Amino acid sequence: MNHVANSHSFSLEHMVIPGSKTKEVFGPKYAGNFTVRRPTLRDNSDISLNYAAAVSKAGASINPMQLTMVSAINLTYIFCYIGVVAKEKPEWFDDNALYEDDEPAVFAVFTEVERWLSSFRPQAACAGGQPGSDDDEVLVPAKI
Repeated sequence: MNHVANSHSFSLEHMVIPGSKTKEVFGPKYAGNFTVRRPTLRDNSDISLNYAAAVSKAGASINPMQLTMVSAINLTYIFCYIGVVAKEKPEWFDDNALYEDDEPAVFAVFTEVERWLSSFRPQAACAGGQPGSDDDEVLVPAKI
């Protein structure tokens, strides 16, 4: 059986800001290490429950699609997600201390976590694996 690394460490400080035409990096404002672990089934449940609680803080049922900013929905989910799976996160990663101009950094954190998690997914179907071969296959939902 192959050993699977169940945690991943990274920093945004020297990462290129997505969409930057000049290859500008995030810089020292976003220094500090993130260490995240692969979410368990329980973690996924906790993430969902935390997200539901965050979008309905006063106990009222709120349809997330009614929120005016799509990024507010995404940001809420990201902070709930990282809040559960982070073993370590820098002080700057605090939703009470960040502003609109910090959104690219928050999204970059989640993008890096998703990039790492995607390494656990079977690649054969994406890489041209043939059905019926001994390669792992990726199951995708049928189109309705």
